[in-house]
Amino acid sequence: MFLNSPQFRAETLEQQLGCRVVVKVETLNPIRSFKGRGAEYFTATLEGRPHLVCATAGNFGQGMAFAARKREGCGLLFLPALTPIR
Repeated sequence: MFLNSPQFRAETLEQQLGCRVVVKVETLNPIRSFKGRGAEYFTATLEGRPHLVCATAGNFGQGMAFAARKREGCGLLFLPALTPIR
């Protein structure tokens, strides 16, 4: 799911830094964040249908929910009461 994020050379930045710079476009993956990659990796190490619990107000929680659903598991996420809902 997260294996083929496109990569591009940042030539203008390369000139400024004096080295090769490659930018990976993680915003094109299913949850628009690189955090899903870590959640996918973690849940792949679990057996069966995982029951996941995490406390986060950010992209990692979204990644955990995505990974749990993909593996037909259960995900329970705790968010701070003042987390903005978009």
